[in-house]
Amino acid sequence: MLSLDPERAVTYIFMAVHYPESGSRDDVYARMSAMAESMAGTPGLLEIGPWLDGDGERVVGLSRWESREAFEQAMPGSGVPNTLIHEGESRPREYFHLTNPPDADLG
Repeated sequence: MLSLDPERAVTYIFMAVHYPESGSRDDVYARMSAMAESMAGTPGLLEIGPWLDGDGERVVGLSRWESREAFEQAMPGSGVPNTLIHEGESRPREYFHLTNPPDADLG
């Protein structure tokens, strides 16, 4: 992966996939947008926000961090798989913890 700004290297991405109930997509998206705005200025957070998938069935929360440690400090306990179904959602969320180790030989 090519980093265009070596001063702001991303080594960790967290994704949370939400499955809104019929008619709740806009509410889920709005709650996720408000949460993202509240995180502005968090140490180690480079970017955060919700995205809609192409078919509109899912809302994906995506955050890019300088490190997993920064994520864990800012959001302790987040992204742990469970069976909880949140209000306005039809099934449990899926979580993805993606890393790009700086010394990895990906070539």
